[in-house]
Amino acid sequence: MIASKYCLVTGASGDIGEACARQLAAAGYSVYCHYRQHEEKVRHLIEDLTITYPQQDFFPVHGDFSQDSVLENFNESIFQLDGI
Repeated sequence: MIASKYCLVTGASGDIGEACARQLAAAGYSVYCHYRQHEEKVRHLIEDLTITYPQQDFFPVHGDFSQDSVLENFNESIFQLDGI
């Protein structure tokens, strides 16, 4: 079964963002895990979530969201997100 709920967690490489990603995954969401730095931490988080919730999808999203061009490219390429 593929999850039909998607969300974006900004700052998923930090402690609060990671905790949010884990809670949302536990609630059945597939999660886009944003980071600006600390790619390895997000990769480990996604690996753990994928093992724990194999029916859901987890994606790394890199970018400095303070840059307009990054946001524009992101908006054009991301799948549907449910607002939270």
